[in-house]
Amino acid sequence: MLTKEYLKNILSELQQVTCINEQLFEANGYDGVIEVLNNLRGIEFPCFVIEKKNSGVFQIIEGALDTYTQSLWIMGQIERDEEEKNTSQLLDEMFHLMCDVIRLIIRDDLSGVLPGVDLSHISYNKRMGGPKCRGYEINLTFNDNISLVI
Repeated sequence: MLTKEYLKNILSELQQVTCINEQLFEANGYDGVIEVLNNLRGIEFPCFVIEKKNSGVFQIIEGALDTYTQSLWIMGQIERDEEEKNTSQLLDEMFHLMCDVIRLIIRDDLSGVLPGVDLSHISYNKRMGGPKCRGYEINLTFNDNISLVI
């Protein structure tokens, strides 16, 4: 599972992260993420918003698995008065930053730091949120062994 503490550790390795406490946030669901991005006070860009675990699927196959996804939004802010010109450039920058984050997650999976993550596929979507905020949302799938024995 992605946690704020885990993300603080890996994101601190990125050159774009200069003040992690003003760049990393948690939210509950899509509406929570948009609420964070609409309140720009105290936000340093680029920023990262992790959606807490809100849903999943129990699978009963050779034991029990809790399969769920978590989203991480990677957002930048367009400079004032140049929205049209800078949107494409900002999205390119956020795409490359997203790839850097994924590289760190893959590295940690290979070393066993992030158990249960399914890296066979990682979906992503372009996102707009808050005033002049643009970037990407990545969705990571996790499979956690659980007990459903009565």
